[in-house]
Amino acid sequence: MIAWMGDDTLITLGLRHVKVWRPEQVKAASPSKTRLESESVLGGPLGSPTPRTLWGRNCLLGPLIDATFTSAVAISNCKAILCTSNGDLCLLDDSDRMQRLEKVSQVDFSILCVTFDRDRDLIWVAGEAGNTRSITTESLVTAVRSNVSPIPSSTPRSPLGSNQREISNIIAIGSVQGRIITLDSGRIFKIRTVENFNGADSLASNSKDLPAHESPVLGVCSLLPKNRQDDPDFLSFSAKGTVLFWLLNGTCTGRIEIPLHHVACNEEGDFNELKSVVASDSDNHLVHGDKLGALGISDRSGHRSSAIQAHNGEINSIAISKWESFCLVASCGRDRTLQLFRRDGYELNLMQTLDDHAGAVVDIMFLDGAASLMSISSDRTIIVRKLAFDGGHSLAFIPIRVITLKASPVSFAAVPLEPNAVVVTTMDKQIQKYEISTGRLYHTFKASDPTSNETVIMSLLQIHRVRKRGDEVLLLIGVSSPDRAIRVHDYDNGSMLSREHGQIAVSAIKILQQDSAYESPINLISCGFDGTVMIWDLSLPSHQFNTTQQTQDLPDSPIKQNPAFTQPLRKVLSKAEVSSFHTTIENGVDTITPIRSSSPSRIRQKTSRYSLAIPPKINASPLARKSNASAIASSTHALSQNHPLSPGSHENNKTFQLKQLSLDHRHRSKSAANLNDLNDSVEQICRSLRTFRKRIDSAAAGKLMPSTAQELERELDLTTHTLNENIRKDRGGKEAMAGDLLDTYLSKMNDENITLKTESDRMTKTEKSERIEGGG
Repeated sequence: MIAWMGDDTLITLGLRHVKVWRPEQVKAASPSKTRLESESVLGGPLGSPTPRTLWGRNCLLGPLIDATFTSAVAISNCKAILCTSNGDLCLLDDSDRMQRLEKVSQVDFSILCVTFDRDRDLIWVAGEAGNTRSITTESLVTAVRSNVSPIPSSTPRSPLGSNQREISNIIAIGSVQGRIITLDSGRIFKIRTVENFNGADSLASNSKDLPAHESPVLGVCSLLPKNRQDDPDFLSFSAKGTVLFWLLNGTCTGRIEIPLHHVACNEEGDFNELKSVVASDSDNHLVHGDKLGALGISDRSGHRSSAIQAHNGEINSIAISKWESFCLVASCGRDRTLQLFRRDGYELNLMQTLDDHAGAVVDIMFLDGAASLMSISSDRTIIVRKLAFDGGHSLAFIPIRVITLKASPVSFAAVPLEPNAVVVTTMDKQIQKYEISTGRLYHTFKASDPTSNETVIMSLLQIHRVRKRGDEVLLLIGVSSPDRAIRVHDYDNGSMLSREHGQIAVSAIKILQQDSAYESPINLISCGFDGTVMIWDLSLPSHQFNTTQQTQDLPDSPIKQNPAFTQPLRKVLSKAEVSSFHTTIENGVDTITPIRSSSPSRIRQKTSRYSLAIPPKINASPLARKSNASAIASSTHALSQNHPLSPGSHENNKTFQLKQLSLDHRHRSKSAANLNDLNDSVEQICRSLRTFRKRIDSAAAGKLMPSTAQELERELDLTTHTLNENIRKDRGGKEAMAGDLLDTYLSKMNDENITLKTESDRMTKTEKSERIEGGG
């Protein structure tokens, strides 16, 4: 426990512990020394934002050494009243910085909280079993001055109920304008006036109770318009199945318990919870869904209820609408399905199951009465369905449009006076506006803070129309996830108009307006996971409305007329339209190929550059090799005579030869690659020409424009001329190469003939000489 005493003194107390904290006092000294000491106390130079350190001192407890101190309240700048769990009241006197703690009174119940009523100079204590007691401050201070023993309080106890076993402990107490406000462990506020009875101040018997839920509040539902004047304005429901009915002034008018099947949902111990409650407009029935997928109907008195198993998992949302004589109930859940029921009293008859979503369905909504049904899902889609009849009494919702989002939707809402528009908030911090009839996105913005310019994710979206001093605007209200605040934005330009913090975590919000007139007050109901329900007055300053109206009336709004938000024109033929063309295609030459789903594009296998780099081998003649070798030798000999070789010239020569080989390799590789690409282009052009020729044969050439035909003829002539020139050049080169090869082989044959003739002459001369010698 912690409490202030004066402006610069802090008291901390607990189990056998009371300590007084205050900033360290700087002693008077020379100016330079004072400045240095001040800097050491402040943690830095004067004016530095570094927090100051508090110095604490324990109090001597004496006979209260085993006491547990529970609460404290200051009655002056140097005195405070401390209470214990044993019912002791102690006075802490710190007037002379000595911190004296003495017991001055005692009550016969455990004290859990204390407050000081300055108007009546009374100390109110409350605690166990709802007991309260009032003691005058003067009697407590006099007991210390007179040095008398602690006196028991003579004021009778004031229990807040008759049966003590059913009364909760009071955990907080306060005094506001002569009234005492208490909060008990059952989360119920009680407001009572103080009355004097027989010279003693006590609480009045009549009180205004503000009950609350004993578990997290998960939703709120409007009950307007009311059938009777004393009917409640709205209801709130908790996870345990408790439903409370409220008036807008904070008065609770009723309470019912919706039966739940309390079985463990899984091995972790998660039990069944009430997830959604929607009130019927025509009668006093409530449609509710729980975590196990059960959908039920109950009356507002809680005496009659029925339920069926609608989903295999948690029910996320329920929508009710009336179409002629039918009362339609739609539900969605985490099992990726939508269920459509017809309600007959307490019975729900299944009419249709919709399973066209690939993910959990987040929310559903009826539009234009019950003519349309929209749903958003975690699969990043919005599906629009239209009501259709089969000619009899059966009806169904047929999907007509799927709107694909870039991120998963969080919440969506219809726009007043714009039946063809819907606003969606997504996980990427976008607020988008779509046209339902076309699925076109024509407005988007991010909810940002004007001070920090930080964007947030908006949930629990609500759109409401207000009028102020003749200006009519639309307000976009939601809950931001980072700061857990309720934000109000302008619908047209997205600017933030207001932001308020209430609960620790807001679970649901609802806008209520008793009268449909614009000037009637507007209330916003918010409930949180901390078990609280808050009623807000929704009113904005007039200058904010004027600024909004001026922004809305701009003639050329770049947001609404931005071409980036418009979609390109498309015309996709339906199956019925395509079937009408089959008769004309069957008489043609081509065979109709069935349409298949899109497949990945074919990838041409790349040819290895290593194989392309291998040059063609041409066997040169020995004479050519000798001539090339002699030429290289002569050029090398000349270079060696003109430029003597250095010791490192051999290495440089090798490097030069390697560079030449690499350049030749790259050149040949590029040439081979270009040749391969050219051949592929020729194959593609040939296929295109065949296809075009077949289309010309199917009597479609008459639709060609004269200019288009002339351009096509000119391009074909130029292509033919270029191709002929390339072929002619290639043929001339091949003939020259054949002539060179022929000359080489002829010279080779001549050389061989000359060599053979020389050898034969030599052999003839040798034989003749041998014959002459033998004859002699």
